[in-house]
Order: sequence, then structure tokens, then C-alpha cells
Amino acid sequence: MRSKKCVWTSVEVVGFFQVIIMKVFQSSSYRRDDETGTALIELALCIPLLVTMFVGIFELSSWLNQYLAVSRLAYEGARYASTVPALQDNSESSTVRDVMNRIEHLKVQYSLPATTTSQLTRTEGVENSVLLTVSAPHQFTLLPMSSTVNVKVKMAYLYR
Repeated sequence: MRSKKCVWTSVEVVGFFQVIIMKVFQSSSYRRDDETGTALIELALCIPLLVTMFVGIFELSSWLNQYLAVSRLAYEGARYASTVPALQDNSESSTVRDVMNRIEHLKVQYSLPATTTSQLTRTEGVENSVLLTVSAPHQFTLLPMSSTVNVKVKMAYLYR
């Protein structure tokens, strides 16, 4: 005796699942009539929070990018200043002008604002070192405020 194969056509399978899906969506425990606008209200409450979060992330990354550029400028400038022989605090000396020209070149290289200021000092005595202070204004892109990025780098002076 041969067994009879049970073969369903694709129309029967689709119809079977349509019946199940309709029963699930029509059940009273799945959707109540008093919850029809809940998703819209939740979306209206979440969108301002998400926009605020994305704007904050964008502004923080912009500020951090400028902070890293100023830090790199201060480090490279102090390193360069520490290798220049006969560096004096006199701003008229050719070595100080050479160092400041190098710092100006680095400002352009790192795309820092033209109003970025730098101050170079050399300490004598036991702590024979070079101190470079760099300040760069930061204007936020989307927020109506500004801040200043300040970095100080102290490097040992190689020449006595």
C-alpha cells in the first residue's frame, strides 16, 4: 500500500500564514483602541533628544580635533625650540624669530585660526627648559558659543 503524499501548493501555504497573521493582529491583547497615537508621541519625545545628542557629538569632535592640532603645534614648536642653540628670551634675537616663524608655518600646516597666539619662554638654572604656550580660539559650528583651547608644553633645553 502506498502512502499518500501531502503536498501543499504555494497558494495554500500563503493563505495559511495570512490567516495566522490576521488572527495575531486582530487579537485584542495585541492592540488596544486607546493606544493608536502612542508611537507618534514617543517619536516626538525622542527626536529632540537624538538631535541634541548628535549635535553634541559633532561639536565635541570638532573641539577635540582643534585641541589635538594645538597640542601637536605646541609639542613640535617646543621640540624645535629646544634644539636651537643660543636661544634667548629676547624677542628681537634672530633665533627667536626663526622659532616663531617655524611656529607660524606649523599654524598654517595644521589649519589653525590666524588669531592663534603662542608665547615662548626659556628657563635657566636647574630646570633648563623651553616653555611654549599656545592659545587658539574655537568657534562652535552649530552652537552660538565659543571657547579657547590652551596648551602648555615644557621641553628640556638641549644646549646649556
